[in-house]
Amino acid sequence: MREQLDLRQDDIQWGINEGKKIAIASERATMKSVAEKMVQKGKMTQEVQEFIANFMEEINQSQEKKE
Repeated sequence: MREQLDLRQDDIQWGINEGKKIAIASERATMKSVAEKMVQKGKMTQEVQEFIANFMEEINQSQEKKE
């Protein structure tokens, strides 16, 4: 019985982790889309967009190291 509970907790934690990954990926895709539109409209320079993309990648790598 205890083994079944442990497996269930592992499944729950896996689901939580996967959900977080999907949410983060969705947020990043939205942010990238917004930045691209801002560049097209002249509200942001290409350099700033690249800076933001690099910064987001650094955050992503630091989060992967924590996991």
